[in-house]
Amino acid sequence: MNMKTFEMREKRLAEILGAKVLWEFYQCCNRGN
Repeated sequence: MNMKTFEMREKRLAEILGAKVLWEFYQCCNRGN
């Protein structure tokens, strides 16, 4: 595997993880209110 695809995959994973965390946080806030 060359570095380029690895970097792209890493970035993609980071985006998915970030979105998941944001979504969890958002739902927690909504449940709190």
